[in-house]
Amino acid sequence: MVFKKFISGLVITTLFATLFPSMALAAVSESSTYDLEMYGVYLDDSGYLSVFMGNEGTEDVPDDTEGITTIYIDDMDDPAWTYSWSTLGDLEFLVAGSGTVLRPELLEGTHTVMACIDATDVVDETDEDNNCVTEELTDGLSNLVLQSIYLEDDYLKIQVGNEGSVDIEATTAGVTYISTEPSFPT
Repeated sequence: MVFKKFISGLVITTLFATLFPSMALAAVSESSTYDLEMYGVYLDDSGYLSVFMGNEGTEDVPDDTEGITTIYIDDMDDPAWTYSWSTLGDLEFLVAGSGTVLRPELLEGTHTVMACIDATDVVDETDEDNNCVTEELTDGLSNLVLQSIYLEDDYLKIQVGNEGSVDIEATTAGVTYISTEPSFPT
């Protein structure tokens, strides 16, 4: 937290408070200009869950703040991911006007995802109501499956379908193995 005290119009900050602890009064609360916000959750082009968070305030949150960001996937009572800010390499989300994207895992299928920045409310903010966002996400991946295989007029017919949510280009090269043996080439 940043400590402030006004002396003849001067603002005394953490550094000054550290050097002169007797002059530091209290943590900033109502005059704080921090505003951590969870901007959104989405799947990137590769299907990875992406969580975009930042600071909409006008003041940087100190990078030694012991906060956490939580990510819930389907089970809203038990977070799938808990990030302690002290372990993150990218702390840009604490800088006023900046943000960070976390990419914890590849998601397949449809999931309800909730992500919360400052989940333990350690930062006094101008707006505490924008710290969480919930979205239902469906992957943007193709999923080729064998739908049927049969003989017709002395021809072996194989029907493959895409049960995913993204079309596959007709020019996409692929290989289909047909074998009369129970094993397939590696």
